[in-house]
Amino acid sequence: MDTKITGIALACVLLLFSVWQFRVLGRRAAVILFKRDRMAPELAKFLIDQTSRRFKMNLLFAVAAIGMLLGLGVSPREHPKLFLAFWGLVLIALGAGIILAVIDFVAVRLHYKLEQSINQAEKISIQYALDRLRDQAVGKASETDKQPPSGGGEPPLKQGADQADEPQQND
Repeated sequence: MDTKITGIALACVLLLFSVWQFRVLGRRAAVILFKRDRMAPELAKFLIDQTSRRFKMNLLFAVAAIGMLLGLGVSPREHPKLFLAFWGLVLIALGAGIILAVIDFVAVRLHYKLEQSINQAEKISIQYALDRLRDQAVGKASETDKQPPSGGGEPPLKQGADQADEPQQND
């Protein structure tokens, strides 16, 4: 009797989890479909594929949970072949759901690693452009320092953070 109570409890938890996930995935799919024209095409495709994988996974878990509840009524002594076939199908549904969960986990990790490497490349590119602009600005500033002042007074002030560190020299 304890195994039946445990089986019912496990099946109910799995079924409740699946129903809750269906609600979450339904809302997520609606948001994705509403905002996909404002997203990058690759991101929209990834999110739609991810939602589809998770929907299928939860469908398999729900089928396994319902099968577990129904399978508790099948007696192995009275119908051994039906018992084996029924529980074999439940295990196949549960195993397929777990395989989809692992595939989804790997796909999400790969996607975010790719996003991270793209962001890192963009950061390096922006830093390179910023350094180049700084070098150009310093080059122009050093050219104006070398030119004699037009009014015959003091040379123009240097631009940049070095200004406070270096004392000005009057030539």
